[in-house]
Amino acid sequence: ATTPIYPQALDTYVKTSQRIIGNPSSLHDLGSQANRLLEQARKQIADLIQVESTEIYFTSGGTEGDNWVLKGTAIEKKQFGRHIIISTIEHPAVSETAHQGVGFIYWKHGRKLAPLLNGGGQEKNQRSSTENIAGIVSMAKALRLYLDKKNEKPEHTAIIRRYLIEALKKYANVKVFSKETDDFAPHILCFALKGIRGEVLVHALEEKQIYTSTTSACSSRKKLASSTLHGMNVPDSLATSAIRVSLDESNTIAEAEQFMIIFNQLYKKFSIIRS
Repeated sequence: ATTPIYPQALDTYVKTSQRIIGNPSSLHDLGSQANRLLEQARKQIADLIQVESTEIYFTSGGTEGDNWVLKGTAIEKKQFGRHIIISTIEHPAVSETAHQGVGFIYWKHGRKLAPLLNGGGQEKNQRSSTENIAGIVSMAKALRLYLDKKNEKPEHTAIIRRYLIEALKKYANVKVFSKETDDFAPHILCFALKGIRGEVLVHALEEKQIYTSTTSACSSRKKLASSTLHGMNVPDSLATSAIRVSLDESNTIAEAEQFMIIFNQLYKKFSIIRS
């Protein structure tokens, strides 16, 4: 949900916020100007993911999008039953369907989906709420920038992740859950230091200005072990020790090497405590 913002996307957000002040649903010129920009962003996103612009609906973020697709489908398909089958390793926004500002869903033509938000009738009467023009336009810009780097980004993060996996495997009391296969996201590394709770290691790394998490940040304050690890049949004794390292194209091998130097220091410190 959070990552360093592309400077170009931030610049687009600021300029749009300053220049576009109309409500895209308004009939006057300022509203028409905002609506034109909204539809341009919709078409740009559709072209980037190779779908029709009429299949793109803007939301407040990933959590709302997951909720809309799952609940909206359940409402429309309730005559087929009351159970939805998902895997045991879904993100909480999926498994606990009941945010960061802006998002969109791809709604394929012919599919049925009930609206969750009623009111002003925006997004073709399917998602009421005044659209976040600056957020949407900058999201379209960020998506284009991301897709421009799409081919190089996974390999870049995979190289760093591979280095960390091999380095961590050398420690007797470390259990690495991530694998070097295409079945695992190339930008996420999950491991546990046996006998040390995950939040303890997170705060120890934080003191060295290395920022990790014990689970998805969206659910980290629930103080529960990762549901994904439980879905992988990882025992609680290990799941509660797990931490997650997230990578992106801005990270370097030099940073990974520094991470291992600091981790080695902490490993020795915690080994003394355990003994």
